[in-house]
Amino acid sequence: MSAKQWLLFAVACTGAWGCGATADEPVTRVDDALHVDAPVGLSLFFQNGVMPAFTSLGNPARFLQEIDITESVPSATDNGISDLIASPAVREVDWRG
Repeated sequence: MSAKQWLLFAVACTGAWGCGATADEPVTRVDDALHVDAPVGLSLFFQNGVMPAFTSLGNPARFLQEIDITESVPSATDNGISDLIASPAVREVDWRG
């Protein structure tokens, strides 16, 4: 490696090591982390048309992140999805995808 390449390498390493927080200089404080007003993603779970009640704490902004809907149809034999498609609870669902 030439002297010019060594110098370039040393400057690059010094810049990389000189940037960022050190152990004595935290990125954030604990107080800041506990009071962040970041939005909260909601995950809703419906089982056979019912969703259990949930309690929300505080008043942060919320957004819908996920919806899970499950439905079960009792059947004496395994008919695949045909019993589910014919059930009154989900008969009107567009199953074409």
